[in-house]
Amino acid sequence: MHISTEVFGDVNSVTDINISEEEYQVVSSKIISNSGTGISTESIDEYNSVDSSLYSMHISTEVFDKSLLIEDLKMLVYDELRLLDAAKKKIDSIRSTSFQIGMEIEEISFEVNNRVSKKENYYVNKSRAVAYCKRRGLTLIKDGRNFYIDDLDRYVAMKKKSMEIYYGGIISKLIKGIFYAGRNSSNGRLDHNLTAMSKCLVEIIREDNGLVEIDLKNSQFAIHAYWLKQEGLCDLEDVGVYYDLCSNGKLYEELGKMLQLKREDAKQLMMELAFSSEKNHTAAKKKFKERFPNVVAHIDGVKKEGESRDFSITLQKREAEIFVDNLYPSIKDAGLFCLTKHDSLIVKRTEVNQVLEIVREYFNYLEFECTLDVDGEIVKIS
Repeated sequence: MHISTEVFGDVNSVTDINISEEEYQVVSSKIISNSGTGISTESIDEYNSVDSSLYSMHISTEVFDKSLLIEDLKMLVYDELRLLDAAKKKIDSIRSTSFQIGMEIEEISFEVNNRVSKKENYYVNKSRAVAYCKRRGLTLIKDGRNFYIDDLDRYVAMKKKSMEIYYGGIISKLIKGIFYAGRNSSNGRLDHNLTAMSKCLVEIIREDNGLVEIDLKNSQFAIHAYWLKQEGLCDLEDVGVYYDLCSNGKLYEELGKMLQLKREDAKQLMMELAFSSEKNHTAAKKKFKERFPNVVAHIDGVKKEGESRDFSITLQKREAEIFVDNLYPSIKDAGLFCLTKHDSLIVKRTEVNQVLEIVREYFNYLEFECTLDVDGEIVKIS
């Protein structure tokens, strides 16, 4: 079994990136959509001459040839028509009701991007922002973790257009055989073509290639719970309950019941808790803090010691150390197919039991209690 020399250590040390995710997105944005499906896969020549096998990337204490991962990407079948159709359905599903708007938004204050005045990333109070929008016939929009001021219909149209361009670029690269792989310099994650891809597209690729995904349930919070355990805090009642929920993969479901939210909304709430400032004082966070005061104190304490993003970045680095620095090389050393996708492993259905044995051995070595979702089948590691 491959074990990194430093469990949950610093993964800032990364090396050459062949085509970074940032470069990938810039090139994708240059693709112009056409008629028909509305999504183009016109060729992109800027990186056609790049030989990925000439470059390497840091994984654990060794330097791995990127061609290991590139070759796994190359061997997969990519059905262009199915991918384009799935992308079109995803884009067509975007409506004005897909976003929280105006006073529906729970956060009291936040950074906003004013698409009309071109003023970016300034801090506003929700009530004032809504009043500003009302006077100008605009709408305050929450899209994921980001906030915008714009005409709602125009925002929806631009959102769809940007998705057409982005999805077209992603699919075009697969069909043209333009693959990239590299360590993210901020969080140590291993970025490649599939990590930048919508879930609906990855599912098609998995179906067409006999692949399954081994997913760590509520992954970043399972890692946070392990962190709390390492610091000896699980004897505190609320931390103990939180640890049990996270290690059993039930955090989002139980939080949903507690706050009367759908599972996806509860997940979004936890992501906002992780990524937002410690000064976030939403009603949902207040309720969560009432039940888990020491958990919130730990999260906010990490943020106060550095920057607000330090907590989420730390979790992502620890996640990368698990999946990229240790599990990935162990699985490849065993001669098995594997692609990492942040908190999950994409493997061959015929090899899933062999991979699970490697995962179980490593997690038991760490004493990391968690729950895996293997294409709907729940596997408990304890």
